[in-house]
Amino acid sequence: MIKRKLNKAKPHKKNRMLSKDNVVQHDYGTQSTTPDLTPDELNAAKETFLQNLKQLTSDKEKIQVSTINQRDSDDWVELRKNMLTASNFGLVVKKKTQYQQSQQLAIQEKVAIEPCGLFVDEDFPFIGATPDGLIGQDTVVEVKCPLVAFKKGLEESIKENKIQIWKYNKKREVIEVNKNSNWYHQIQGQLHVTRREKCLFAVWSGENKPLKTEVIKKDDDFWEKI
Repeated sequence: MIKRKLNKAKPHKKNRMLSKDNVVQHDYGTQSTTPDLTPDELNAAKETFLQNLKQLTSDKEKIQVSTINQRDSDDWVELRKNMLTASNFGLVVKKKTQYQQSQQLAIQEKVAIEPCGLFVDEDFPFIGATPDGLIGQDTVVEVKCPLVAFKKGLEESIKENKIQIWKYNKKREVIEVNKNSNWYHQIQGQLHVTRREKCLFAVWSGENKPLKTEVIKKDDDFWEKI
């Protein structure tokens, strides 16, 4: 019953032939595909959908009781398909933060960062990578925002070896790249899959603070040892 009612709110989409251009287009940005609906049609469809959902969820106590079994409940599965649940709040909120990070990095480094999707390895199709962005034809972008950098400050966190990609050598008082860190492995994986030569890596610790950056080059020896 729930599935039938919600389906009424979904507008019928015309079948499309996937041309070569359609395949390479991104879902967002200047190369995004043209929406199937006009703005007025979209607003009407949204209103219908929300009204149907409001009607279906009017008895909230009944829903809570009937979906106690969660994944084993058909109603639980159907209702969650059409809701933004708390388990996804972090993903939604961080989308805005990720955009801010990339924009701040682009301004700081005076580069143009292009968004990207999932890359699939040419030789091993079971290996994939999704960098935070691309620069030109040879660079990937990866931005991290570890919580410790907000709490203790970035420089202090590095000196205490709390930022895994860097090692602080106390005797020499220098910061070195930690090639045993998971982040370093991630970056080398991205470079291998995307067939690019270097990564602009950055750690973000706040809107009004400069990002600490490191250019990490592709390490062919890394793959020889795997």
